[in-house]
Amino acid sequence: MGDPAPTLAVCISTIGRRLDNLRPERLRPGEGVTYHVFVQQADAVSDLARARLAQRPDIRVVPVEGRGVARSRNAALAGVDSDIVLFADDDVEFLCGNYARLREIFAGDPALSCVCGMTLDEAGRPRKRFGRHMSPLRLWNVAKVGTPEIAVRRARVAELGIAFDERFGAGTDLPIGDEYIFLADLLRNKLSGRHVALPLAVHPRLSSGMDFDAESLETRRAVFRRAVGRLWYPFLVAFVLKNWARFPSLRAGLRFVRI
Repeated sequence: MGDPAPTLAVCISTIGRRLDNLRPERLRPGEGVTYHVFVQQADAVSDLARARLAQRPDIRVVPVEGRGVARSRNAALAGVDSDIVLFADDDVEFLCGNYARLREIFAGDPALSCVCGMTLDEAGRPRKRFGRHMSPLRLWNVAKVGTPEIAVRRARVAELGIAFDERFGAGTDLPIGDEYIFLADLLRNKLSGRHVALPLAVHPRLSSGMDFDAESLETRRAVFRRAVGRLWYPFLVAFVLKNWARFPSLRAGLRFVRI
């Protein structure tokens, strides 16, 4: 028998004056759903932006100290009491109509700790190739997952002390890979997760995780080492073979796989 309708917290990361663009009409009210906006550089937020969001009892604005989006994600895990946390960013279109189905998926499988849904592009197409519906999460099939596609059972994650590695992610010197590391830590702790064919957000195709310049490639090496541990090098080689055409040169590819 499944859980009785787990509650859902949509946890949105933003920074400073970008909160001005987060209008309450983008966040459709729904049964069992609350919205939590975690704001870094909160001193820059306008009074108008705060007042707009404060009119809704299901929307909460929370200041976050420090830099890096991973710190904002961790504030979300620590700062809400809902059963399920869905991560989000301020530049996505929120597909609020699918939140009830997300809650149903978790309710139908009490052992499920994590769901990785889908994002769409502006034309309504999947942004990339996603895992098969209800296929289990594995180290080798979650490297492309974006944070706005991740929902977790909060209490289970908190019980194991799992958090985003704040050395990685946007706003840090290692600006990608925080979501892959987080999912790898979930799997290393034997938590159950599945891919689901459920769109959760619309997001432009352009993304920092798609860059293949020298700096991003060095960051990817660090991400694989941190996420996979002692087996990181075979994953590195597999990544090169799968993405060879995207490397800017032969030299860049060989440099990437150096010991």
